[in-house]
Amino acid sequence: MFVGGVALLLIFVLIERRRGDSAMLDLSLFRNRTFLGLSLATFLSNATSLAAIFLMVSYRQNVLGHSALVAGLQLLPLTLVLFVFTAVTGGVVTRFAPGLLIGTAILFIAIGMALIALISPTSSWLMLLPSMIVMGVGMGMFNPPRSLVSVGVVEPAKAGMATGIGETFQQVGVAVGIAAFGALFQAQVSSGRRLYGAEHQP
Repeated sequence: MFVGGVALLLIFVLIERRRGDSAMLDLSLFRNRTFLGLSLATFLSNATSLAAIFLMVSYRQNVLGHSALVAGLQLLPLTLVLFVFTAVTGGVVTRFAPGLLIGTAILFIAIGMALIALISPTSSWLMLLPSMIVMGVGMGMFNPPRSLVSVGVVEPAKAGMATGIGETFQQVGVAVGIAAFGALFQAQVSSGRRLYGAEHQP
């Protein structure tokens, strides 16, 4: 499946290059270092933060034994902080350099993920609050300047295409991040089970 996906992606790129100005995806946009950097930042921030949320939910249900409803309700602090900071950042996004806001947002996301290291299998779900709040701040701060920059660094005629590319990098980041971290998580679980089984064999 991976080989097939890469092959189809290469075919798509070749077709888009041949179509020139009528292409659905203008590859020349990626020659703009700001646009390329923003696209990569969008991909990485979503690949990490959304994957972390996936693992937080798994921790609540599989380690702490909470139901899906309870696990969802416990994520409300992150959701509320995200909404608040999205609104606040949207109101001040024109007053600060977009790069400063984006860099600060990524820093908050990184700190929030680092705080997950404080959690142990015996921790209460409340120990995840610092991580959720800090990540919520970063995720909320990231999107308003991202949208502004993605259309601000291209010519007006390609603003819609730039927005579409940004959304695509966002969704692909989520899918790749969850798949990658999910596979790593499953490998760690399988390794732990084999180790546990070997230690407890008669």
